[in-house]
Amino acid sequence: MRIQCERCSTTYELDESRLPPSGAPVQCTRCGNVFRAFPPGAADQTWLGQPPAPPPAAEPARRSPPSEPPPSSSRPAPAPPRIPAAPPDETHGDPGGDTTVTRLAARLRTGRRRAWMIPAALVAAAAVGGGTWLVLRERVDPRALELGADAELLLLRDDRQSVEQAAAHFGAAAMADPGYLAARADQALALLLLADDAADEARPGEARFHALDAERTREGAARAPGWESREAGVVARMRAAQAESQPARDRSRALKEEAIGLLRPLARERASGVAAARALAFYYALDGELDRATKAARAVSGGAEDPWSVVALATADLRQADAATRTDGAVAALERVVAAHPEMLRARLTLARALSAAGRRDAAVAALDAILASNGAHERAKALKAELLAPPPAEVAVVPAPPAAPPSGRPGNLPRLKGKH
Repeated sequence: MRIQCERCSTTYELDESRLPPSGAPVQCTRCGNVFRAFPPGAADQTWLGQPPAPPPAAEPARRSPPSEPPPSSSRPAPAPPRIPAAPPDETHGDPGGDTTVTRLAARLRTGRRRAWMIPAALVAAAAVGGGTWLVLRERVDPRALELGADAELLLLRDDRQSVEQAAAHFGAAAMADPGYLAARADQALALLLLADDAADEARPGEARFHALDAERTREGAARAPGWESREAGVVARMRAAQAESQPARDRSRALKEEAIGLLRPLARERASGVAAARALAFYYALDGELDRATKAARAVSGGAEDPWSVVALATADLRQADAATRTDGAVAALERVVAAHPEMLRARLTLARALSAAGRRDAAVAALDAILASNGAHERAKALKAELLAPPPAEVAVVPAPPAAPPSGRPGNLPRLKGKH
């Protein structure tokens, strides 16, 4: 049998055997209206689930026909007046006795509802479709997510082996799901951290090279006796310092090139996101490009203080020529990051570098001790602590030899004594 919702006029097919003679409540799946449905033939009920139409006005009771006239009457009795039956509604035939007026009213109500339901339905469909597309687009392979989570934990340990493993894990996550763009950006960030460590390893040799170069310049300007032989010794030590720092410097350059190779496609496709902007900030920081690093860091979180961006900007500050006068703001920002994220050892290491540049050796050593208490395998913390605790190098000034005094008398002869004759 068919039933029809009284609110939205939606028609349904229903097994009439499931309905008791007294009817049963049903709910419209379209508008949620609850109404009562009755089986066909139920007394005084319609198939629409609406109250039955009011019965027509009762006809006046017909009088019983008079009894037949006595046989003496010769005229036949007149037939009673016939009330013509209402013609059937050929346009809207209703099995349950519904009227055309009821059907018309239901259609008018439905039309008014559809006037606002159609745009609302279109908006809802668009929202559902867009949400479904975003969910499918952002869905990441579970294995890739697991590799990325492991890599993030390794990145926080910050020693060389852990960061190398983190870079490998991020690369494997990106290969497991090519749509996992954040893994590529985080892999670039890990490579840049390794490049920063390599540059830090090369820094002592580079510092010795520049000090020897300055000594050579002074010797050449003074041209004291024997300066040519001393210059040859200085040049030899300069070459040794350069050879000592060159491998680390080359490794740093190669890691930076690999990292920017991962970041270029993300920036070109406008798929940078937070992870890629953060990595770009580190890339510019290692080159000492503070303005570009600041611009990339601001794109990370819209002005909020992102911990990795703070570390990137502090690293850029330390690459400046006047680093000692620029560290106050960097130290304050890094101290906030360390307090909020004590597990982030790279922030502690950068804080120790900034404190050292500001001449606060004891505070820098304390920051390094905190790193080593958390991860005793942290190579850069060990090296920087040893450098800070080493005695300062002795300053040896080259003093030119005084000119030799002229000999008295002839060389090799004793002075003659004069006696009396």
